[in-house]
Amino acid sequence: MDNSLNLQFVMLRAKAEMKAAHSSVLGQEHVFLGLLKLAELKAEDVFNAPEVILRECDDDIASVKALFAQNSIDTTRARGLLRFMISGGAAVNDILLEKVLASAAQAAEKEKRMRLPAAMVLECILAQPSDRILQVCPIEKKQKEERKYKADEMSRSFLPELTADIRNMRAQLLSRVFGQDHVVHAFAEGMFAAEVLAASDEKRVRPRAIFVFAGPPGVGKTFLAEQAAAALELPYKRFDMTSYADHQSYMGLIGFEKSYHEAKPGTLTGFARSNPHCI
Repeated sequence: MDNSLNLQFVMLRAKAEMKAAHSSVLGQEHVFLGLLKLAELKAEDVFNAPEVILRECDDDIASVKALFAQNSIDTTRARGLLRFMISGGAAVNDILLEKVLASAAQAAEKEKRMRLPAAMVLECILAQPSDRILQVCPIEKKQKEERKYKADEMSRSFLPELTADIRNMRAQLLSRVFGQDHVVHAFAEGMFAAEVLAASDEKRVRPRAIFVFAGPPGVGKTFLAEQAAAALELPYKRFDMTSYADHQSYMGLIGFEKSYHEAKPGTLTGFARSNPHCI
């Protein structure tokens, strides 16, 4: 099956990206970069072809744009991040690319298409994305499953499920927290290590991890924590510590002893007791 004009352009861009990254093989990431660029163009900007062909190309480009929009992918930002990640000859997934192209070709044959459109290739990539694409794009699963792993159960599925959750969280953070990529990577590694450590200690009763985000106001410290909780689907609560500056106000956080009149849990301890797996 022949490639459409759009897909021919994508493959040419992919080979150019491969050379620019000093890679010796063509990988799924290079083709994805070509698709990201295609989504920002119009057919008339690229091809010198009859109007009927240009309309066909524009329809395909519109489908590509729609797929990126459906998955909340910012094409410009994703292209920059992915280029950075595969620069310097970093390994890319060429085996997965072969599978994706084969799947797209089979789908096109079933629909009795004469040429393979770019949108069909993108659809297959989004269904089987490489690890690096997942890291830069917040691609969500079509059917969200409940968190199966528990901190006190080191089951056979624990590590794969934990890895998938942390990878998805990192991808979402990279797409929403700007200018703090190094922090996101360090935070993701810390979260992974904390979960593994907690799972190996069944008697653990203290917090799994404490992260200190240091920096001036407005750089994304609180926002990163909020977005991490949302990505992991965990309960989240923010405490403004300026409200607890008085020497006795700490009791509002940790609660009052039973000997006190109307003793009750604190805002912090009460929330943690009701939501033991939280941020």
